[in-house]
Amino acid sequence: MEIFPEIEKKIKYCIGLFCGYRVNFLSTYYWLDRLGVRYNMVKSIQYRAKSERYWSQGGGGLLVKQKGRDFFVSKRNFSVFDPIFLEKSCTICNDYTSESADISVGDTRLPTKKESLVIVRTKKGKKIINNCIKDNYLELKKIKPEIIIKLHLSSINYKKNSLKRFKFLTSNVCKKYSVKLSFSEFFRYYNYFLINKFINQFFQIKYIRKLFRKIPLIMWRVLSYIQVKLVEG
Repeated sequence: MEIFPEIEKKIKYCIGLFCGYRVNFLSTYYWLDRLGVRYNMVKSIQYRAKSERYWSQGGGGLLVKQKGRDFFVSKRNFSVFDPIFLEKSCTICNDYTSESADISVGDTRLPTKKESLVIVRTKKGKKIINNCIKDNYLELKKIKPEIIIKLHLSSINYKKNSLKRFKFLTSNVCKKYSVKLSFSEFFRYYNYFLINKFINQFFQIKYIRKLFRKIPLIMWRVLSYIQVKLVEG
């Protein structure tokens, strides 16, 4: 927050999260329809469910609790729709690790599931962390920056290429950046956003969405792969 002094006066501390993107709720609707879950019977929905019961099925996925029954979709299957139902605003955001926060927190992407990655960015942030360690609220160990970059490289690259997608969507970009689009990039982005717009519009119609659930998952995987290649190159 130190780079935004006018905001810093109003916000005492800023703790930010790593965020690659978010998908809209149409993805959840699709899975509710595919699982045969009636919307009015849903008791709760968990994303990245951490129940030990489901780790053997690929934990960290979608857990839907209905009266008297649970439904689970593995992260591998649930993530198939990420590129298809990606929010447009996420395609032009270039901040993956909350770079303006006092403290940034995110997934380590290491095999250990009970650890988080913490980046201290300001003096205020360092003071908070030191006090937490002193009072035994936190247990920290250092990790080399090169390891962090290696583990998160795909997400970092995706975010840092957002200026080109921004230029495509708005036909302009901040003057201090010199961003040019090649013909292949323009062609890829055009097709990516066209496909997304088409699918998202159709998925908002309940009866068409229920027809889409009959499409084999392998076909969605192929479309998802194509979308990733279009938006990332």
